[in-house]
Amino acid sequence: MWGRYPLDVYAGSECLIMAIQTWDYEGLSFVPTSNFLEFIPEEESLKSKANPGYQPKTLLLDEVKPGENYELAITSFHGMPFMRYRLGDMVKITARRNEKLNIDTPR
Repeated sequence: MWGRYPLDVYAGSECLIMAIQTWDYEGLSFVPTSNFLEFIPEEESLKSKANPGYQPKTLLLDEVKPGENYELAITSFHGMPFMRYRLGDMVKITARRNEKLNIDTPR
């Protein structure tokens, strides 16, 4: 209608907005102020699915690596009980930052 594709967001009912597409339309950047974000490496996620008693190792937003897949776990800061929640979503980190727009959060 306006001659532009709308910006995408990554959100959920448990956590509201977790990532938003920037105005260059190249991937989504995480919003670190809406939730405490933890990233479970894909191998760790698979181990915990095979063995429910296994406690997977997690990484923080500044520790993720481009090209790697992670299961997302969140702890909501706003409007909910303070609890940790594994979404089950697998996300792929494409870059550590958006160089073109000088945004310092992983995409």
